[in-house]
Amino acid sequence: MQPRVKIKIKRKLCTDPLACGFPCVKACPYHLLAYTQKKTPPAGEEPKEFKIIVAFPILCNACGKCVEVCPNNAIKIILPST
Repeated sequence: MQPRVKIKIKRKLCTDPLACGFPCVKACPYHLLAYTQKKTPPAGEEPKEFKIIVAFPILCNACGKCVEVCPNNAIKIILPST
C-alpha cells in the first residue's frame, strides 16, 4: 500500500534536531515522526548527532502540524497528484 502523502525532510536544514527539541516529533498527532542517531557511537559513548525520520508514512493525513512547528522550515508535505 502506497502512502497517501510524502513527507520530505531537508537534511541541509534539519542539521541538529536535538538543539530545537524535536518539535515536529512532538506535534504529530499520529506519532509518525521519530528521531534516531545518525551514527552508532563507539561502545560506552552516547550518540552525539540525531536525525528526524518518517517512521510510519502511511499514517500521515497531511495535517501540517510538523511543518508549522519546524523552526528551520525543513519539512515539506507533498500531496499525491490526482
